[in-house]
Amino acid sequence: LTLDPPVSGTFRWMGTSTLNFIPAAPLAYGTRYVATVNAPINAISGETMAKDYSFSFVTPRPQVADMFPYQEMDQTILEQPIYLRFNQPVEPAALEKFITLSGEKGQKTPITITRPDKEDVEKSDVYWLEVGKEDQIKILPTAPLTMETWHALKLKAGLPGKGGALGMEQPFELKFKTYNHFRVD
Repeated sequence: LTLDPPVSGTFRWMGTSTLNFIPAAPLAYGTRYVATVNAPINAISGETMAKDYSFSFVTPRPQVADMFPYQEMDQTILEQPIYLRFNQPVEPAALEKFITLSGEKGQKTPITITRPDKEDVEKSDVYWLEVGKEDQIKILPTAPLTMETWHALKLKAGLPGKGGALGMEQPFELKFKTYNHFRVD
């Protein structure tokens, strides 16, 4: 049995018909692996597998696991930091080609992309936010958002994780609305 890309590990028979592969280290995220059973192989029954048999599998691609503000959240502040948690490590610099923040009329909002810091964790009510986690991203508008407006943070498909060549399979969109003008009706 061979894997492409190559993976070191141990093979273990589970009975007489199942071969289990235990990788020495976790498989890389976002990677297509091709496993090939090389012929000829003789079974205990005397039958022979005459030609190679191959199959492939893909390890998890990047995707957004959590976000703040939450989807369709209302009454967010104008200086609202946006926090994303992915299912795997993602580089802040990689997001630059894949991300936009815009208002409901399509106007783009300039942003900075970093990791959450200690102050973010202390000031935020986001329960999953931690300092130093490579699966977490902070997106900060460089100017206040427009009041009483729906905003959309969009990630294009293809955003790579740190571990593999296969990026996000589907685009992602987060919609939220800023607080409204105070008025008495």
